[in-house]
Formats: sequence, structure tokens, C-alpha cells
Amino acid sequence: MDEGNLHLHRIILQDPLALQRLAREMRLPDHPFDPDYVLHSLLTELAGRGRLKPFVEDPRFRGQGVLAYSALNQEKLRTHAQAVAPPEVYRSVDWERSQGKPLPERWPAGERLGFRVRVCPVIRGPSGHGRDGTKTQKNRPEVDAYLARCWREEESPGREAVYWEWLDSELGRYGACTLEEGRMTGFRLKRVLRRNGQRQSQGLTRPDALFNGVLRIADSEGFNRLLTRGLGRHRGFGFGMLLLTADAS
Repeated sequence: MDEGNLHLHRIILQDPLALQRLAREMRLPDHPFDPDYVLHSLLTELAGRGRLKPFVEDPRFRGQGVLAYSALNQEKLRTHAQAVAPPEVYRSVDWERSQGKPLPERWPAGERLGFRVRVCPVIRGPSGHGRDGTKTQKNRPEVDAYLARCWREEESPGREAVYWEWLDSELGRYGACTLEEGRMTGFRLKRVLRRNGQRQSQGLTRPDALFNGVLRIADSEGFNRLLTRGLGRHRGFGFGMLLLTADAS
């Protein structure tokens, strides 16, 4: 399939109950009920694995809309979904209200842009240590970046400071951009649904943080790669989508 530069899509569902109905129709686990997991399944069924990723729930249409990046433009996305998506998944989308736009192919080095992002700030922890610092058999398990810092230092910075360091490192991937300013606008510990290696459902607790800020582009190609990849881990489950906004400063 011919795919071009990156596109931003706003996909609107037919009604606010579409996610719950789809979860039942697709026989997805519901303990705990995780809307991000349902959206992950919906977008995978709609266009194929990884074709609408990263994504985040649309704050303007909470429970009924999702924002996602894709190499497919709006017309190709609908045509592809019409060919491959199950009928109930295709019908769940309000195609007339859904929208899309192409992003620039080139980004001027030095340009300042506002951003907002929802991230899961986790890292691979010390070998043999679990999320509470106790020994575990798993090699380098996934742990909260803040907790990992607390284990290493008697007096670590606050949670927000640790997360900003983590975010700065993620934005610097591929030499893409640098973090200029910003603040953490929300935080919670979220119970998420995942499948293990045996395809069994399990609930996990992960940090869920929201940031608003300003970045400065350093490299055009690297910035495109960063937008396409997203930030951090769990990018296929509602985290890591870097949304660009007007620079308010």
C-alpha cells in the first residue's frame, strides 16, 4: 500500500457507548475495564497492527473520539478499513464526522512549538528488582522511573522533576528536539490491562502523567521519526502521542 508522510486523524465513534459495546462484541477482558485497551483493539481491527499508532483519547470527544497518527491519509484509511475491518468495527466509526490532515514533511530547525503529551514514565529497572524494590526472577522488569530513582538515591528529586528528566531524554531521541519549558498537569497510578506471554489477561499498575510544554526542533528527520514512534513505552495503548500546539510563550 502506498503510504506518504504522517497524518493526524480524529476518529469519532458513532455514540458514547460504542467502546463498551465493541468490548463485548470482540469478547475483550473486562476486569479491569480499560478503555485504552479497547481502543488499541479497535484501531488494530480497523486498519491493522501499528497503522494507527501512537494514539490518545480525544479530550474534545471523551469516550467517543481518538486522535492517532498514521502514514495513511483520510481517504486511504477509510478505503483500507472498508476492505479489512470486521463489520461491527467499521460501523462503529462515524466516518462523516471523522477528520484527518497531513503534517509537514519538513520541520525548520530551531522552531519552537507547544506540545501536550500523555506518557507512561517507566524504565527497565535494576536487574532482579521488582516495582517495590524487592527481588524478582524477571530480568530488568519495567518500573516507575521515580521509584527506580528513589531506590538509587537516599534523597531523590520529587516525582515531577524525575519525570521531566525522563521526558527530556525521550524528546532527545534521534536528536529530534529539546525541552524548553513546561509543567506536569496531571498524574495518577492507573490500572491497565495487558496480556502476558501465554495470552492471559492481567491487571498492572502503571504511572500515567500529563505534560504541557514548549519544545525546540533540532532535526527535521529526527522529529518526524519521533512523532511516528511516540514517547516512552505502552505507545500502542494510549500513551506517548506527542500532540503539537501553538507556542503560547
